[in-house]
Amino acid sequence: MKQYYLVLLVFSLLVNEYQFAQTFADEDSRTYQELLEAGEYDKATEKIEEQIAEINSKNTSNKRIPSNFISFASIEQEIDVNSLFNERTVENFLIEENPELHKLHYDAAIINYRNKEYKRASSHLHQSLRYKKIEFRKDDYLFALLSRIYRDSENEIAYRNSLEIAFRLNPAIAEYSHDLGISYYNSRDKRKSIYYLVYYAKLLSYEVDDPSIFIKIANQNADINKNLEAEKYYLLFLEKENDYNIYYVVGNLAFKETGNYDLAQNSYLQVTQKAPESESLKRSKSMEHLGDIAYKRMKYSVALEWFLKSIELEKDYENNLKNKREEINELKTKMNELKIELLKNNNYVQYNEYQYLKQEQARLKREEIQLSYELRKHTSGNRRWKTAVVYEKVGDLENSLLYYREAIKYNYQPNKAREMIEKIQLKINRGY
Repeated sequence: MKQYYLVLLVFSLLVNEYQFAQTFADEDSRTYQELLEAGEYDKATEKIEEQIAEINSKNTSNKRIPSNFISFASIEQEIDVNSLFNERTVENFLIEENPELHKLHYDAAIINYRNKEYKRASSHLHQSLRYKKIEFRKDDYLFALLSRIYRDSENEIAYRNSLEIAFRLNPAIAEYSHDLGISYYNSRDKRKSIYYLVYYAKLLSYEVDDPSIFIKIANQNADINKNLEAEKYYLLFLEKENDYNIYYVVGNLAFKETGNYDLAQNSYLQVTQKAPESESLKRSKSMEHLGDIAYKRMKYSVALEWFLKSIELEKDYENNLKNKREEINELKTKMNELKIELLKNNNYVQYNEYQYLKQEQARLKREEIQLSYELRKHTSGNRRWKTAVVYEKVGDLENSLLYYREAIKYNYQPNKAREMIEKIQLKINRGY
């Protein structure tokens, strides 16, 4: 019986020894860098936190002995307060050179950022900054990472502040000025957006990958009435891209704001040549302004040609609007006839058809409103007035009368138009 118990005891000891050995065997002996490379971020984090805790446990310089360890005898041995004050030294509390702790906290920030644990990531990154003195043109990557953490956690102000520090530390990195310019583009601070985007463009000698950067710079300059700068950057964009929309913008800017008629004329000509027929508003307005420029330069026959072309394009809108209204009236007649049938016979199929026609009517009404709005942009009466004036300049009084009457039809300066008609009729009657 004793032998049985002895065997059982030995067996139990062997089992415990095996389990103890298995525990050590199961413990992962890999470093946290190896775990990072393997993509095992949770285990890597555990390793990092263990190493940080171990290092901090050995750092006793800034730790106080608990008060319960202090005996009454030691209290009696008081320290000379004056000598303690005179012999005091500055402690490196805020910045402490410790490359190991810096790297551990930085790697922990990277892991948490990848795991979208943004608060923990920013906390570790701030801790990493405590253990390193920042070096110019070397440590900008730390603040660049911090900016990405804040960006992804949707803290726009902290994102910009961190990125601006990265930019100041290393202005040669084009990504920083680009991202700051884009970030400020949708804010109220247009001047900062201009500063960073221009810096970015100059850094790349204006050979940017995305030419729309030039449009952003130009738009911001136009918003703060720096129209010459706006022109400059629109033209830089047009050197890269042939866009009739931007030609139209440049034409309006040059014609209405800077008075550069040569630039305006060239830009409007590009619109008339490159814009598709569907863009009849931009094409007709460009033709009208080409007429204005020619009139200012006293080239009346050229001005007349452009005004008449713009009016011709405008007629397409009028015809489309007329056709749309006829379509609406036809649909309305059809709906009324169907409604009469529905009141006589409760036909479910006909009711569905009636509902469908109502939806079509609503759609056509929206299109009619849009066409009317677009037609008003043509300023039809003003065009007729200018055409009448030019006809009078070239001595074609009959056509001048015709277009003054057209201006009255569009309710454009009707009283003044009637006065002009009377004067022209007197000229015709007198013969001079």
